[in-house]
Amino acid sequence: MVTDLFRNIKVACIVVILTFFSRASSQNTTFCDLRFINHLLRTGYFEEALFLLDSSDCSSFQINDSVNYLRGWSYFSLNMPVSSSESLLKIGPASSLYLKSHFYAAFNYAQTGDIIKAIDVLEKIEVKTSDQISLKNFEIAGMQLQQGNLSAFVEWFGKNTGNQPEISESAINLMNISTEIKSHKSKSPFLAGLF
Repeated sequence: MVTDLFRNIKVACIVVILTFFSRASSQNTTFCDLRFINHLLRTGYFEEALFLLDSSDCSSFQINDSVNYLRGWSYFSLNMPVSSSESLLKIGPASSLYLKSHFYAAFNYAQTGDIIKAIDVLEKIEVKTSDQISLKNFEIAGMQLQQGNLSAFVEWFGKNTGNQPEISESAINLMNISTEIKSHKSKSPFLAGLF
């Protein structure tokens, strides 16, 4: 009777151990190792990083912003700006990655020529400090200038607060470009044809 009890305990222990190891080995295929994925990005394996992000268990609410950030940078590195923006814009304002991600999402849209979408993204960015406000206004002013909308450029450029050395040279360049655009005389197609 005692031997039957020991045999049953041994069998139960073996079943528990086998169950544990089988679960552990099956979970390795869905584990989300952000450090390894980040390593893949740093070493240029962008497609492999995307594969792991899409096939692993990276959907946890706690790491969602990190996953979207890594996915956005993978797409950015693969020169897929729209997909990059879509991932980067999923990052919420509570994340430390929020500002960088949303500014780059706007940059991506500008690179594709969708200036209206880029301006929309910039206008929706939640900024807090005067430096962040100045950067946002400066970027929107530049986009408006790229659209040829001089009045909107002047309006957004005038909203800048303070003097930021990081953007001062670029601000001078934007002012010079706007001055050139204002002083540019439009040519008459009729006169060109006549001559």
